[in-house]
Amino acid sequence: MYLPVLAVLWTYLAVGLAGVILVNRRRPGPAARALWVKYVWYVVIVHAVLGAMALRPRDAWPAAAALMVLAGAFEILHLHGANPARRPAVLTAGLLLYGAVAAGFVAFALSVRPGLQVFLYVTVAVFDGFSQISGQLWGRRQLAPVISPAKTVEGAVGGLAVAVVAAVVVRGVAGFTWPVALAAALGICAAALGGDLLASGYKRQQQAKDYGRLIPGHGGVLDRFDSLLAAGAVCFAVQRAMHDASGLSASGLLLAFIAGLLVLCERLYRSGRFPVELTRKLAHVGGGMAAFAAAALGLHLWQYLTLGGVFGAVMAVTRRLNILRSVHGVERATVGSYCLPAGLCVCYAAFRATGNPVLFWGPALLVTISDPLAAAVGRRWPVGHYRTLDGWKTASGSAACALSAFGILAAVMVFCGTAPASVGSLLLAALAMGAGVAVAEACLPYGFDNLTIPLTGLGLLYLMRGP
Repeated sequence: MYLPVLAVLWTYLAVGLAGVILVNRRRPGPAARALWVKYVWYVVIVHAVLGAMALRPRDAWPAAAALMVLAGAFEILHLHGANPARRPAVLTAGLLLYGAVAAGFVAFALSVRPGLQVFLYVTVAVFDGFSQISGQLWGRRQLAPVISPAKTVEGAVGGLAVAVVAAVVVRGVAGFTWPVALAAALGICAAALGGDLLASGYKRQQQAKDYGRLIPGHGGVLDRFDSLLAAGAVCFAVQRAMHDASGLSASGLLLAFIAGLLVLCERLYRSGRFPVELTRKLAHVGGGMAAFAAAALGLHLWQYLTLGGVFGAVMAVTRRLNILRSVHGVERATVGSYCLPAGLCVCYAAFRATGNPVLFWGPALLVTISDPLAAAVGRRWPVGHYRTLDGWKTASGSAACALSAFGILAAVMVFCGTAPASVGSLLLAALAMGAGVAVAEACLPYGFDNLTIPLTGLGLLYLMRGP
């Protein structure tokens, strides 16, 4: 059962070893030795954690998890005591947040099945390790310069790419299909990165570089396990939400995610390093991810409509009060923030009414991926300008929208079992729908494309659905 896990683990460690050698070629002696110490202890830790998760006795891993939590709490208190400022508000906020994460992590260690725990830890370990190696080799742009100056966008992307591949390879240990493994890996990596940034933020607030020196070459227990604690806590919360038939747990979880997303966007915007167009797209894509999660968690229609209404109301109030500039701070007039939840709610209602998931997954993916991709490509490679009701568009952006829509709709129809019988018919249908979505994205002004894109996808999928 665990042989694929070991194969992936050792392959990843071997590649990581090569990365350490490459990085150390341009490092001075002391820094190179420090990286070697960190790598050796990392190998030991990864094997120890996986052994505790997968091998008997079964109580070894919950005991280890409890020790991690206690050591982390001690480090949080120690940083407060070592800080000359000793701000009680920072300590209180840190302990409250850590307490919630730690409780979820211990519950994860006690209740989640071993195969899923192993899957999660492999994903987290690969993401952590390759984020650091990718960042040291190719990192240029800082991801969160105020919170964690060493983290880079290139590092996070490299770690995510390798972690997703690793998760798909070892999906059997958790009993996942590859689409589920892919979605789970994205969520795990997002939670891991969030935990890492939160831990780094607390260090900065306490004016410290490391949490401690208990683990040689690492900045403390929390420095090593912050990602695992956060990912494990989120995994437990999601599992409980999926088993709550009332849907209330899932609703609360999604509200917390959306609130955290908006806070993150606002912090990035206020840092002065991220323009409003980028933070708007982050909120856009994050909102689409929340929509997928809501469907996967099995929210009732009334709950989904309520969440959509709450999101729209928050957007209206914050615009009226001239706050949340990370979303509303664009110069042009737009109602996209209201159209996005409205379009997703209509598609979710169609899915619930017909029981056909393609009517939701397709439109939701279109508005989450194809729409921001068209804007990104149009700005980065502005080729073939033409004028529409929405001002100037580019042929390159429209082509990116059409091609991504083509791929998304073809994949969704195949995955959901609604594809035409022949490959030619499938490709022709997806091509026609992709062109229709591109027209819907290009023509309407003021952000109405956030409504017309999902509705166009919904209508075309309904008309062209298989038997």
